Amino acid sequence: MHHIQVALLVVWVLLMVPWFFIAPLLGMAFDGGSTLEAYILVSSVWSYPLCVLIAFLLARRLPKTVFLPFLNLAVFVVSDLIFK
Repeated sequence: MHHIQVALLVVWVLLMVPWFFIAPLLGMAFDGGSTLEAYILVSSVWSYPLCVLIAFLLARRLPKTVFLPFLNLAVFVVSDLIFK
């Protein structure tokens, strides 16, 4: 693996630390009602560990999978732009 791929995997794993504190609180996103924005936010954040795990497991065979967790960030940013 290239150094950039290893660095990205390290960053994704380090970002899991704040995720453990933030993810359980995301149930409060539904306090304003069951909106599409709340569902997108919760699904994007709660599926992040799965994306990191897939990227970690497939990094040697398919090196481009280290970019998979960017998908969660993109969904989060795009949904914020759409609903504001």
